[in-house]
Amino acid sequence: MIRHSLSLFVGFSFISFAAGCSQDYKSADDTGIAGNSEDSDADADADTDTDTDTDADSDTDTDTDSDSDTDADTDADTDADTDSDTDADTDVDECAPSSAQSAWVVQTLTVGDETVGVDLNGDGVVDNVMAFAADSMNEAIAETMATSSTVMVIQFWGVDDWCNDGVDGGMGAATDTDGDTTDNGSGSEVFDAALDGDGHLTTTTTAVISGSRWSASIGSAEVTVGGYSFVPSTPILIEGSATESMNSGVLGFGLSVPLLEEICRDNGWDESLPATLADLDTDGDGAMDAVSAGFSFEAPACSLI
Repeated sequence: MIRHSLSLFVGFSFISFAAGCSQDYKSADDTGIAGNSEDSDADADADTDTDTDTDADSDTDTDTDSDSDTDADTDADTDADTDSDTDADTDVDECAPSSAQSAWVVQTLTVGDETVGVDLNGDGVVDNVMAFAADSMNEAIAETMATSSTVMVIQFWGVDDWCNDGVDGGMGAATDTDGDTTDNGSGSEVFDAALDGDGHLTTTTTAVISGSRWSASIGSAEVTVGGYSFVPSTPILIEGSATESMNSGVLGFGLSVPLLEEICRDNGWDESLPATLADLDTDGDGAMDAVSAGFSFEAPACSLI
């Protein structure tokens, strides 16, 4: 029962964006005394041998050698290192200005577990009740994407910095020009999409790139899935990280209980199930009236015409 009802997520036909002082001294204490005795009757031995050593050795060795070894290296190094490296540095900084415009095709879209998705009600927790049916839904989605020539594409333009920037973006449906779904992830596949005169997807919004991740909110967009056309009961919130070659992330939105009940009735399923699963109060009246769904996606580069 659930396997069939969840096929409504398959085949999006249109979703769009609405960095020292050394001290020398000498001692002058050189005073040697000798005694001369001369024999006399008067024995007036006035031995006055006053050997006065007046050798005032004032060793004033004044070193006038003013060796001011001022080895003034006058070698004027005029080598103004003019190494003008004209070799264009091809080391690409992923956060540097890049192409003004890039597009990607969603190649994989899967319902994740309860940790995958976005916060749809502002409580800081990821909302994804549909995680309980991930296996069934993912099988159906993979089968459809492998055989359908209609794809979902994402486009950014006005990109100056892949790490922090505000850019214009769009998301919508496109057709595989060669009808071969096996080469959609080649990075060079061309898809036919509804573009304006500037080559941009026609319904747009502003995406914000911050810390290398981007986010966008699509306030109101009609989605046609499995024969049912509807506007999600919450904005479609998308978060991811993008480079010119790959864009990947998560998206989420709410499906109203009445819509799901209708699908159940049409297929003979228990129509009380949607109300039991509901986890979103979209109108603020205290009653849960929508079911959250969270997806992860990977989208390689492509071209749009």
